[in-house]
Amino acid sequence: MPTVISCFIAGICMTGFLTMWFSSAYKEMSFTRDILEDLEEQLRLHQLLFN
Repeated sequence: MPTVISCFIAGICMTGFLTMWFSSAYKEMSFTRDILEDLEEQLRLHQLLFN
């Protein structure tokens, strides 16, 4: 019985860890995507001004 409880607690901890990990990774990737979209827009504007 103690093994089942230990496995259950470990499963809850692992689920929490993975949820936090994926959440922070998604947040970082969204931030990077926004920066790249802004840089793409700046490049497009510079190309229009150059031509």
